[in-house]
Amino acid sequence: AGAGNGSPGRNYLVVFGMDAAAGLLAETDPATFRSGHDDLRALLRQGPGHGVHLLGWWRGLRRLADDLGGTQNRDDVACLVALNVPGTELGLHLGVHDLAYTPRADRALLVDRHDQRVRLIVPFARDGHGSDGQE
Repeated sequence: AGAGNGSPGRNYLVVFGMDAAAGLLAETDPATFRSGHDDLRALLRQGPGHGVHLLGWWRGLRRLADDLGGTQNRDDVACLVALNVPGTELGLHLGVHDLAYTPRADRALLVDRHDQRVRLIVPFARDGHGSDGQE
């Protein structure tokens, strides 16, 4: 995108099951003394300014928080989509104490920190899967 008009392009790193890489992220490079966690955190903090974005999927909020380095780094995630995460647990991670959210089938919660927006979304629908009665 934008390669021909002089504007910087955007690159997206898409990773499914990111929590499965916890062992690799914890390893330290003997030459640089940096771990994969260090590189992940640098990507989240500095990547967007250079047109590099991570679209990652973690199977659990706890693993995501651990990979980010705890709640002190939660602001490095500008946007997230939560599926099947209890509202109280998600609120604690985000530092939002009044988050009223209950997980439902075929629904997710979009949290956009740039726009200060929290919205219920339908991220996908399966063919032949009936509606849960709500539009």
